[in-house]
Amino acid sequence: MGNNTQQQRSSPPGESAKVPVVLERTTPWQKFRQDAIVVAGGLVLFLAVMLVLFDVLFPVGTRLSEGLGSQAGDSRELTASGRRLAYEARSDGDSQSIASIENVRRSVRFRASDSLVWSNAVTGDILYDRDSVQTLDGSGAVIRFNEGSELNVGEQSIVVLQRGQQDPFLAKRRSTIVMVEGTLSGRLAGSSDSDLQLEIEMPNGMLLVQGEDGGAADSEFRLEINPDDSTSVSLMSGAARIYANGRVVSLNGNEGLVISGDGKSFARVALPVQPVIDRPRAGQTVRFNDLPPAVDFNWHSGGDSREFRFILATDPELSQLLVDQRLSEPRFSYGNLGAGEYYWTVKAVAGWNEGPQAPVRELVVVRDTEPPMLELDPAPAIVHAPTVVMSGRTEPGSKVFIQGEPVTGDARGFFNHIVHISPGTSVVLVEAMDSVGNVAYASQTVTSKAGRY
Repeated sequence: MGNNTQQQRSSPPGESAKVPVVLERTTPWQKFRQDAIVVAGGLVLFLAVMLVLFDVLFPVGTRLSEGLGSQAGDSRELTASGRRLAYEARSDGDSQSIASIENVRRSVRFRASDSLVWSNAVTGDILYDRDSVQTLDGSGAVIRFNEGSELNVGEQSIVVLQRGQQDPFLAKRRSTIVMVEGTLSGRLAGSSDSDLQLEIEMPNGMLLVQGEDGGAADSEFRLEINPDDSTSVSLMSGAARIYANGRVVSLNGNEGLVISGDGKSFARVALPVQPVIDRPRAGQTVRFNDLPPAVDFNWHSGGDSREFRFILATDPELSQLLVDQRLSEPRFSYGNLGAGEYYWTVKAVAGWNEGPQAPVRELVVVRDTEPPMLELDPAPAIVHAPTVVMSGRTEPGSKVFIQGEPVTGDARGFFNHIVHISPGTSVVLVEAMDSVGNVAYASQTVTSKAGRY
């Protein structure tokens, strides 16, 4: 026979068959591939870390060029949402403060002029020359310059504060605000000893705000960069000048101006008249027991305005906003106001411009779980008639029920009512219910001997 059959070698008893081990040598190509995988993994990890770092340094809505700036000598360039403005870098040794950040609401950041890092702003932060402030979605802050002069920075805004030069003609010190996007409103104190003017650099011009008649009265203004890149300026009081495309336009109180995105066309408008608030009345208290009630806010136009801006906040400065909404009717209802103090106002709106706001009103919401006061005058224990007179007093405005029947009291809460009772002993039950449903109970026992001698 041929030698085609493979012979198998048996292992000794008690020993398992040994498996041969084959050692392979790594080729240069395999080693290169392994090294490449390690390098690629390290690169991916590095990029992930850099993305997290950039998210911290450059917040949402900020372009990289805005975060780094482009420096050429002593100038910088700030860019956001396609808009670009230039401003000067801080001079060496200039450490004098310009303003402070007040009433921070939600996500507000600021950055020192000599830093690339944005920090979370807190109330009391001091701002120096060329420092930047940014508000994100639903956020805002108040920048205070001195007593009576402040700037309210609306949501999604970027501003840079810059100490201006002394005005040689008016002996005024100018503080410059470089504005790229968003909304600004403010008040400039007009006292005779105030030496401050505000110069606001806009993408399509410059706004100079000053006190009326050279500082005799406060100046109140609002400025907004609109979605179509135009800029609307509303001057409620005081005086201002606007410089754009080689032109100068002067504004007085109750005037507004809309500047086109390229700064070439101006549209002057008269601001709408201040609305008149109807209710709730100033300082009114709204009470509830279990669930907060719906509160109706009503006003009427002082002119022919048909569009309004309603503002509801938890502070008198209207910086901690609950509602900031445009309405086409002179009313608003809010059904979830918990216990606390609230402040509200309303403005009339005409296009991009807003008129002066109505005086801020306070509203107090109180959770009341206390039953109303209820006192009964002593009734005779025994009567010889089928009736008895029940009298007493409760809290004004409370409803009174005797034996389940409503009883009319006077404005001071006093009541007096004749009750029919059956012969024998009766328990006369009196209830007082306040406006939010709290109930107080009181009763007296009376025996009727009607018909008996």
